[in-house]
Amino acid sequence: MFEFFLVDLLSGRIDKEILAQRVDLMGIETEIYNRVIIIKVDRRLEYNEINFLNSIQTIHPKLRITQWSFDKLIMLVPNVSREQLDTGLRTLKRKIEKKFKSQVFIGVGNCEDFYSLSESYSKANIALNIAIADETEIVFEEDLTIDLLLSEIEEYKIQNFIDRTIKPIISDEELLLNLEKWLNSNSSLQDIANELHIHKNTLKYRLKKIEKLLDLDLNQSKIKLDLNLAIYLYRKYYYQKA
Repeated sequence: MFEFFLVDLLSGRIDKEILAQRVDLMGIETEIYNRVIIIKVDRRLEYNEINFLNSIQTIHPKLRITQWSFDKLIMLVPNVSREQLDTGLRTLKRKIEKKFKSQVFIGVGNCEDFYSLSESYSKANIALNIAIADETEIVFEEDLTIDLLLSEIEEYKIQNFIDRTIKPIISDEELLLNLEKWLNSNSSLQDIANELHIHKNTLKYRLKKIEKLLDLDLNQSKIKLDLNLAIYLYRKYYYQKA
């Protein structure tokens, strides 16, 4: 019953009045729950294994863990401090990985009113996807900045942006690295050249070459922003695939 109820609650498609009737029947204390967390494991867990997790978690005695899909668990979390939640999740993650020999990633949704937990679920999904992509064990949605924005952008738009900015130099890792270092440093050209183990004049020549290949002025603030973002996107989504 609880699993079916969660499906309806987190879908956001069922009227609050209908959900409230079912809440009364099941005796759920809606006033204490304010967050959804998604845990990805490598396999489906049996009911006795999930009951075991509920019994060993140290976050809150009324926290609820239930199966969600083949390789995911849902946590319905009472209102606890960020520190308590983070510590409890890391402890639980270690126990799951040790007992079930399964790699674990966790996405933590934002805090919401009980009947708006579909929003927390949606944000937990975003956090989980980023955790998996970045191989980060736990991601809190509230910590996301540019990744939250990028999660709403279709991949073809990201590819188009990269093509319109750095495509002429994307296959030249040396030029790309030199540009990246220059864009992200407040140091002098000499200091940047020293860090790259090249002569200052070599760096100046390469920056001029980049300007020519890209047909732009590297000293314009918007150009710097565009290039910096393009390199970030390339490194994040395509560099390791190349």
